[in-house]
Amino acid sequence: SVIYKYYYESAPSYEQAKKNLETAKEKGFESSFIVAFKNGEKINISDFEQMLFWNDLTRRKSFPYKVCLCIIYL
Repeated sequence: SVIYKYYYESAPSYEQAKKNLETAKEKGFESSFIVAFKNGEKINISDFEQMLFWNDLTRRKSFPYKVCLCIIYL
């Protein structure tokens, strides 16, 4: 069995990525999940969430992250 991972739609914010995830799941892509990148490299989503928290606290201007929706299907 072959599994396909498709990175779909880079979101402008984590909130939008969560909305996109909800939409994908409503359309039947139950195995979809959010992927985060920093400077072009995939990072752990919990690390990303922690950095979001610290970014909000410090009000930093630069934010080198990108979030995408990953859809997996057979």
